[in-house]
Amino acid sequence: MRTPTRQGWRVLLLEGAFCPTWRGEGEILLPRIAGVLDVDGDGALEIVTGQQFYEGRGFAVYRVTDGQAYRLFRSYAGV
Repeated sequence: MRTPTRQGWRVLLLEGAFCPTWRGEGEILLPRIAGVLDVDGDGALEIVTGQQFYEGRGFAVYRVTDGQAYRLFRSYAGV
């Protein structure tokens, strides 16, 4: 997620992972922003991310407060 500042852009990484495989290769898992909405009805917008990976998918909900991202909920399902 990028936000403008007086000095330029500030990048805030919500979540990401590198998953090595048995062959020594790896897969970089980066979720995509699926939406920005008020999930819990408190008047503040939360960020909803979605992610697909081999034989599965998941989503997470984040709140950004004072420049920090806090994960409120995460769910993954797969084989």
